[in-house]
Amino acid sequence: MVCNEEGNVPEDFKAVTYNKFTTSQNFNASVMSTLRKPLSEFFKCKITSGKSHRDCNTNDYVMGSYFSSTNIFNFCFTINSIWSQPNKEILKVRKSEKIEMEFYVDISDRQKDVDKRILQFPKYSYSSMPSVQLVTHSPFLTGSPFVSGHEFLAGKDYKIKLKQVN
Repeated sequence: MVCNEEGNVPEDFKAVTYNKFTTSQNFNASVMSTLRKPLSEFFKCKITSGKSHRDCNTNDYVMGSYFSSTNIFNFCFTINSIWSQPNKEILKVRKSEKIEMEFYVDISDRQKDVDKRILQFPKYSYSSMPSVQLVTHSPFLTGSPFVSGHEFLAGKDYKIKLKQVN
């Protein structure tokens, strides 16, 4: 919450017109890395088959940047892609295996065990309701999650089944 106990915005609260600010700035890679939430903080992935499982490799993801229809920049993480990494080995998934992904987006990003009367600002500032845009594509290509993907809202459970056809 930004408001104090009386429901008012604190006098020292500074707000920024988000769209105007982001379109008037030139963000370099180091600035962008301070703005984005690290992938490991909200994404888990494993490949399962029966009772056995192995973790997906999320350490060598490819970063992309796409603008949504609202013209707000977003952070795109592509895993198992050889786009711009031609010597990378592609992860093989057998037909008997399934990939389980968990996205956990905590929109408050505040410490949990703190007195509610203490004002806490979020660690990251979201411009709108957080969601995951997911697109599946060939490891040889890249795709826009806003053009070819699907949106999944935070706070809901989804089960998706994909079948690979050769």
